[in-house]
Amino acid sequence: MAHGARSPLVAALAVVCIAVCKSELQDASLPFTYPAEPLPNTTSLYFGLLQSFGGTYDGSGSIPGIQLALDNINEAQTLLPGYTLQFVLRDSFCEHTTALESLHRLLFEKQRTMIAMMGSGCSLATEPTAEIDHYYNLTHISCVSSSILLSNRTRYRAYFQMLPSEADISAAIYGAIQAYGWGYLAIITQNENILTLVSTSFSVVIFVTKELRTYELLSDELVILFRQ
Repeated sequence: MAHGARSPLVAALAVVCIAVCKSELQDASLPFTYPAEPLPNTTSLYFGLLQSFGGTYDGSGSIPGIQLALDNINEAQTLLPGYTLQFVLRDSFCEHTTALESLHRLLFEKQRTMIAMMGSGCSLATEPTAEIDHYYNLTHISCVSSSILLSNRTRYRAYFQMLPSEADISAAIYGAIQAYGWGYLAIITQNENILTLVSTSFSVVIFVTKELRTYELLSDELVILFRQ
């Protein structure tokens, strides 16, 4: 697919993201391709879909919504005329190593060529996969990922997301502190990038503004205590 034709593809994947709904996928055998066959007189366009079926996050409930969105896109034949958009689904397990393994299995399939990626089910799995997609000329779009790291356009050159970045949370918390006149705040967090980066960025805001009299940040490997 020519580079100039990627805008309709990104739009189609965005439609798929918006249409994601909550229901349950039972007895899925992976890799799973949908639709199984292209519409008559059309050419298949395959995108890789990484979703988490285990680990710390189960996103399997989104699959029926994605299938419904593909049905609408393909049957209308207005957004991608002459093509049938199909996904090939693999499990990211919401985990760094598994997500990379699943990505490489998708990229090096002999029968099909992926022209884009969607996923990878959560930020922990999206960070490593979206970082290397541009080396394969793949557009990557995520419906659920929001890690601060993913805002780095130098590292994630072909990545787009539907959710706002977690970086915006610091401003929201700071606004609540000002509005309610809080003098003490404690944050308990897990030692994962998506969580510690938010709390660390908020710590910087607190140190600069000195808005709080006491601020505590607790995680399994980090303790920060600030008193003014």
